[in-house]
Amino acid sequence: MRDFRTISGRILVLLLLLPFGCREKFVPSFQSPPTGYLVVEGILNDGDGPTNILLSRTNPFNADTLRFETGAVVRVEGDDNSVFGLTETQKGVYSVNDLHLNQSQQYRLYIKTLDGKEYMSEYVPVKSTPAIDTVSWRYGDDGVNFSVSTHDPNKNTRYYYWRYEEAWEFHVPYVSTLKWDTQTYGNAQHLVVLPIQPDYSKIVCWPSAASTSVMIASSNKLSADIIQDYPIAVIPKGSEKLAYMYSMIVRQYALTLEAYEFLQKIKKNTEKTGSIFDPQPSELKGNIHSVNDPSEIVLGFVSASTEQSKRIFIKANEIPNWGYQYNCGVDSVDQLGGGSYLSFQMAKGFNLVPIDILIKNHETGEITAFTASDVRCVDCTLKGTNVKPPYWP
Repeated sequence: MRDFRTISGRILVLLLLLPFGCREKFVPSFQSPPTGYLVVEGILNDGDGPTNILLSRTNPFNADTLRFETGAVVRVEGDDNSVFGLTETQKGVYSVNDLHLNQSQQYRLYIKTLDGKEYMSEYVPVKSTPAIDTVSWRYGDDGVNFSVSTHDPNKNTRYYYWRYEEAWEFHVPYVSTLKWDTQTYGNAQHLVVLPIQPDYSKIVCWPSAASTSVMIASSNKLSADIIQDYPIAVIPKGSEKLAYMYSMIVRQYALTLEAYEFLQKIKKNTEKTGSIFDPQPSELKGNIHSVNDPSEIVLGFVSASTEQSKRIFIKANEIPNWGYQYNCGVDSVDQLGGGSYLSFQMAKGFNLVPIDILIKNHETGEITAFTASDVRCVDCTLKGTNVKPPYWP
């Protein structure tokens, strides 16, 4: 649906303005407030489809989990006094559907957090985004490379931003017909396996992911407003993503110069640092400020734009010799173990799932040996949903 990790996942590095190439352990003297700084991410989507705004907080230097800002009041305000309320649909995600804006007006984002602090963005114009011409892919030695092309015949766009969501069909090779259980013999409990009805709903799933890199381009130095074959993603050869069927939807937005420059700083600070020859980190100043305390740091840039999108599919038979392998082995298990067999206890300890019967005592019905495999090779829902997406063929 959307990706909000571009700023939040890396924002503290940008604040610290770390020196790069150091060999000694770096302990930053920079201290953010205990609650962290507010991070605002999202684009006001003019037209059909949702507008999603993520509110989160920066973390301490050694933390890597996202802290969501919940319970806030969020709305879009027009300079014509129009108001559009957003509802918290997930933790920290505030949404409104079909936000049809007046392109002759300007709009801002208003936020009131649960502790009563207020934040506002500057008013921004609503940009009209031209259509995507093509989303292309090329199969090479390194895998599949994706690119996007677009143009504006009116030469009014010049600054472009893309993000994408991808989904793929994933299969597991085994179906379990057995399950672990325990039975009491005397004063002790013993591991046993019992037959079950196979659950075929966990064979095929559809994992998904969203883009994490900052994808922007400008035609400002060209006579024509054209972006040709801008690279957006690479899927390495042999990846499970292209084992059966793959889909990518690319979303395109027109930016103002100010929004483009903000994202350009994020891109340089997060993707092109690491050596003395790379651009050094620079201060990030967005268009959002605290109403209560103008000196408070707020991170993010609010833009308003129409959205253009294009979806593509790739089938496995379009990319020969892809080389995907399940890497799913099968172990033999019996009660005591020994030789090529694992014991019941070892198999359970390795988190193996019983699959099929090898040996069964026909007098008692007890299953004394069976095959087993790793749970990831039996249950596809560990990687994605087993509900087929509505757009899937």
